Amino acid sequence: MLHLGLPSINLGPTLSQFLTPELLSVLVDRVDIRPTSEARADLKHMLAAA
Repeated sequence: MLHLGLPSINLGPTLSQFLTPELLSVLVDRVDIRPTSEARADLKHMLAAA
């Protein structure tokens, strides 16, 4: 999805074991990949990006 240029990627509900807190922080900051949280907050973020 990154190669296709799709922004605001959400991962979850369970993150892969290789995603350490440090790596997740880099992904959130640099390429806007974020873990899912509460449904309302996720939906609000997704609709804001549309």
